[in-house]
Amino acid sequence: MKQRERQERSKNEIIEAAFEEFAEKGYDATTMEGICSHGISKGMLYHYFSNKDELFMACLRVVFGGLERYVAEQKQEISIEPAFEAIKSYYMLRESYFKLYPRQKPLFENAVLRPPKKLLEDISELRDPIRKMNRSFMKEVISKGSLREGVDMEHIASYLQIIEVLFWDMVSRFHAGAEDDGTTMLLKAEKLLDMLLFGVLRS
Repeated sequence: MKQRERQERSKNEIIEAAFEEFAEKGYDATTMEGICSHGISKGMLYHYFSNKDELFMACLRVVFGGLERYVAEQKQEISIEPAFEAIKSYYMLRESYFKLYPRQKPLFENAVLRPPKKLLEDISELRDPIRKMNRSFMKEVISKGSLREGVDMEHIASYLQIIEVLFWDMVSRFHAGAEDDGTTMLLKAEKLLDMLLFGVLRS
């Protein structure tokens, strides 16, 4: 095995161990010593990563890179009309990705909902490509529909983008206390999205 291949394998082993720790304990409670408990020598760990922040960002590059590629590929299959169905299908893409890679979801939520303050700028830069893709899709959907008078397209696109990030956390709270059934949860998600998009009161 060539040296470069050995180095890549070693780095991947470290990142795999880091994924386990961050997914289980979150950023704050994870330590370099904890990562070493997964069979990683301290010498090898510090040879490739000088601190926890570098490792967290390395894991997030895997998460956001994988999610971006998945959404970019899958969204080609979504018809942008009618708007409600298009937005619902688009929101479901993120959850579909994390069903394929469940270990990545806690890191995503940690980075998006509870980001370490000192890494805010780095995380924002890492998220930027998928945010732009989300915004572009939402604006395309909006442009095909009828907007309420006085509602600005840019504001709607921003609103939908914020909802997309928070949506599944909101669904979990909305679903709290119900049986943990996938079909039921999807129905709850659809009902919640309907209220978020169309409101709850008659005009």
